[in-house]
Amino acid sequence: MQAVTGSSLSNGEFPFLAAREMQAGGRHALVGRISLSGEPGYEMYLRPEDLVPMYDLFRSAARELGYELRTYGIYALLSLRLEKSYGIWSREFSPDYTPAACGLDAFVDYDKAEFIGCEAAHKDRDTQPALRLATLEIDTEKTEAGGFEPLWAGGKVAGYTTSGGYGHTTGKSLAMGYLYAGHADKKEFEVSILGEHRPAAVLEAPAYDPAGEKLRK
Repeated sequence: MQAVTGSSLSNGEFPFLAAREMQAGGRHALVGRISLSGEPGYEMYLRPEDLVPMYDLFRSAARELGYELRTYGIYALLSLRLEKSYGIWSREFSPDYTPAACGLDAFVDYDKAEFIGCEAAHKDRDTQPALRLATLEIDTEKTEAGGFEPLWAGGKVAGYTTSGGYGHTTGKSLAMGYLYAGHADKKEFEVSILGEHRPAAVLEAPAYDPAGEKLRK
């Protein structure tokens, strides 16, 4: 990344969650130090016509450094992000969920004098959310949660999954989902998968690298 952009990306100058505009191969890019994989990585935002040239530029730069870049698919990435309890748009994040419900309130500057949605944001902060996002480990074999299966507690529907899959790094069947307010403090649930209720337990931290140490190296 440094070879392509000519920018210093050390921890001191470009820490985890930092974002900066850069030039790479004569093309403008917005670069963020963040990755859905849970490993040290970056995201680059480019014009559509710059995507293929940038991909070729990275492959060429890697070969000069003695590496061969390898690609991986979206399903691998979705499995990895579940192990890190990373939500994605259209599943865990949408206009239907407030910042307090989905855990994005940490990124809201409530002390800012005025912003669009300010009143609603403060109300959301000061009241108990109707839903709470959680990650669950499921006791199941040969099949996984896929999303929008009901969660049960004490014979009552207590929430629903939003996505699910197998974590190949941790060897765990995982799902993310929303718990209704009356069940948000419970730890043990059941999830309906192919007509069967399977035990599920809420994880207090991501299944992979729970302290996030890898991302900050």
